Amino acid sequence: MPQRILKTVKKTCYTGTLFLLFIGRQSYAGDVLVTVEGIQATATLYGALVNSTSGDWAQPALQVSRNEGETLHFADVPAGEYAIQVFQDLNGNAELDQSRRGVPLEPVGFSGNPSLFNGKPSADKARFEHGSADTQVSIRLRQPKKRN
Repeated sequence: MPQRILKTVKKTCYTGTLFLLFIGRQSYAGDVLVTVEGIQATATLYGALVNSTSGDWAQPALQVSRNEGETLHFADVPAGEYAIQVFQDLNGNAELDQSRRGVPLEPVGFSGNPSLFNGKPSADKARFEHGSADTQVSIRLRQPKKRN
């Protein structure tokens, strides 16, 4: 009987120790605060935060966020490498309107402010590193070219 109690106590202690080690090793989450430059009028801003290693803008790591001001706030983002795409919805349809060739028809910007000469950059080119503290990111919206 005492041996069975000893085994139970040992098992409970091992489980508790592993649990405490797991909690201690978790990365803390900070906020990502995005300042957006070049906003037109009072249209809504939309932003998507994606994991930069996935390389795919269609799979946001966090839900698309929206805000009426000049900043976007992504709360409790785990540490890692991310990229952000922001656009201003001028016509209120909650989508980034594009031409048939994929050229944005509304103001758009990416973290790191990469060149848009060759089209939409990959998430890797717009990558930034986020730690356990808050991260401040500045994005400049690029205005679409007006056609005559």
